[in-house]
Amino acid sequence: MVGAFGWHGETAMRLLRLIGWLLILAALFVLLRYDAWGWYQTRTWRMIPAGQVWFDIHHSSLNLAQAVIERYVARFLWFPVIATILQWPPCWCWAYPASCC
Repeated sequence: MVGAFGWHGETAMRLLRLIGWLLILAALFVLLRYDAWGWYQTRTWRMIPAGQVWFDIHHSSLNLAQAVIERYVARFLWFPVIATILQWPPCWCWAYPASCC
């Protein structure tokens, strides 16, 4: 049976599973790169927030995302919703959607 965009159900499921595995790998990479390496250096476990990881990787895109969401999507969406999610550890932010795929 052909679904949306002319895709078969099996093709869409494979694509979603691939996205899920890529999100899990990204979460593991961030967990090892930031959290485990920081624990190795300082001997204290501290999980870095997702917003800090995004800022370290590309800070101007974080500022752009905030401006676009507040200006063109919904002003109330950034601070109660997205800012809260950006305070979570990145392995939670990426592993949870991956577990739904």
